[in-house]
Amino acid sequence: MSIRNDLSCRRLPRSYRQLRGDRDYEVNYFALKNTITPDQVRDLIRKHGNDRATLTEAAKALPGT
Repeated sequence: MSIRNDLSCRRLPRSYRQLRGDRDYEVNYFALKNTITPDQVRDLIRKHGNDRATLTEAAKALPGT
């Protein structure tokens, strides 16, 4: 049996790729990391869903960030 050493084996687990809006520690960390408020994070989740990559792009597009 060979061990594959490419990126397909290193995908992030689904639980990490999604941001849980009901977990304050995740919301607060994401807000701190992207220099926005937790309320802005929750608004982004409502508008764009909970995919972390999509939310990061949406946070970067906010005015003042």
